[in-house]
Amino acid sequence: MDLKERAVGDVGTRLIFMLSAVGLVLLIACANAVNLLIARGLHRSRELAIRGALGASRNRILQYVFVEAGILSTAAALVGLGVAIALLQLITFYGANYIPRIDEIRLFGPALLWLTGLTLASAVMIGLVPALHGSRVRADVALRAGGRSATDGPASRRVRRVLVAAEFALATPLLVAAALVLLSLDRLNQVPVGLDTDRMLTAAVSLTGARYARDTDRAAFWKRAQERLLAVPGVEAAAVADSRPPREPGQHNNFDLEDHPTLAGQSQPVCPWVGASPEFFKTVGLPLERGRLLDDRSLQEDVVVVDRAWADRFFPGQEVLGRRFRSGGCTSCNWTTVVGVVGNVKWAGLEAPEDGTVYYPLVDLQDAYFVLRTTGDPVSLSLSLQQAVKELDPGLALSNISTGSELVSDALATPRYLSVLIATVALVALGLSIVGIYGVMAYFVQQHTRDIGIRLALGGEPSRVRRMILLQGLRLVLGGVAVGIGAALLTNRLMGTMLFGVSPTDFRTMVGVPVVLMLVAMTACLIPARRAAAVDPAEILRES
Repeated sequence: MDLKERAVGDVGTRLIFMLSAVGLVLLIACANAVNLLIARGLHRSRELAIRGALGASRNRILQYVFVEAGILSTAAALVGLGVAIALLQLITFYGANYIPRIDEIRLFGPALLWLTGLTLASAVMIGLVPALHGSRVRADVALRAGGRSATDGPASRRVRRVLVAAEFALATPLLVAAALVLLSLDRLNQVPVGLDTDRMLTAAVSLTGARYARDTDRAAFWKRAQERLLAVPGVEAAAVADSRPPREPGQHNNFDLEDHPTLAGQSQPVCPWVGASPEFFKTVGLPLERGRLLDDRSLQEDVVVVDRAWADRFFPGQEVLGRRFRSGGCTSCNWTTVVGVVGNVKWAGLEAPEDGTVYYPLVDLQDAYFVLRTTGDPVSLSLSLQQAVKELDPGLALSNISTGSELVSDALATPRYLSVLIATVALVALGLSIVGIYGVMAYFVQQHTRDIGIRLALGGEPSRVRRMILLQGLRLVLGGVAVGIGAALLTNRLMGTMLFGVSPTDFRTMVGVPVVLMLVAMTACLIPARRAAAVDPAEILRES
């Protein structure tokens, strides 16, 4: 296994995905800012025209608008930096168990340079279109408008509508990704561990020092410890194992099958190996399907128990009992014989494929876990468990005390953490897009209040006015969502490693997200539509 993969796993894919998602949100925010500055520039057209009439060149007006955009971007960047400093500690604290080496993240030189570059790029993005629009204002037209409200030209309207459609095109893939990740998390929640994790209590212990230097000393301690733990009130069964489900296998070991020897130059098969005392299977509720379980004679007999997935992987449709193999590539070791088959258990993670598991007799391990089945709440027995171990050896200390439910929850921590991050980013993108469509339609109503009033005065029905505004807004959203769904279909295949039990092109998601977006957008457009339908024609005509 590659060292980097062992240390950090596939975290690079997740981080690149999150960086891309945040980048899309930045683009949506910039699109909103452009829309706002275009609208503001229209209201200031008279001011800009006066500047031009007094001798300000076009470049001077461009510079003036760009400076405003730069101040806006800088102020936003400073606020964002303050928020980042405040949230960084929170993110690194809660993400320590989910993202490798996240505690090393700091705000240092390169990060601040990136922030500076993004601020400058944002200033250019949000200032370019308003600057060009403002510099093209005709002085005679703006001055004749006087104090009356002006309307933007067809070019400006097209730009603003394209920007709104682009916002939904950018938000749609994020919402699709968030929906897929949440569906994947739901699928993981439904994956059976294979063991009875209710009323299970586990704790790690390490036998160190001269007292446990010999194999026989360690074997005697584990035997004595199980007997002592069984005497604790509330303990129904006790065992020792070197692994804990569903993502803490003691080891992954290679082996060579007698019936299917590995060819020269090829790698031997690998699967999780779990060292367990004979009482382990009863304690965790792991059912025997064929053959027999491990017992006190198993070590001398060189026998193991395998699970159904192991049998199906190496001997599909055949009898697995009596099959032999050698572990670890050893050519001089005795053959190990399969004597039993048990049910499947998730040892390498709930999302991991069923590669099969080998259970071998645990006798003299230095590091192992106590596994208890309790009659009541396992949490209440934590102190009793620690006290019992102190009575056995005051120099020993328990660590990683966890219930079965906590182990399952920890196994879901990484996908849950990713789901929260992606869902948060997607909701921010949706919120910004809703603000964008609401702003455009509200501004449209404001600019065309006189036209709407005349339409109503000539006998137009308010319901038709509402429908007109809604349809205009929904057409923008529909175009953006259609582009966004196409982009999601092209890019979601890259999410394959982050999904479990869900296709990147899941039909329900690809249909459900657009429907939700259309409903949300319709709600956002409804307020300006109702305001337009409530215009008083008489008042508008008097003002004209």
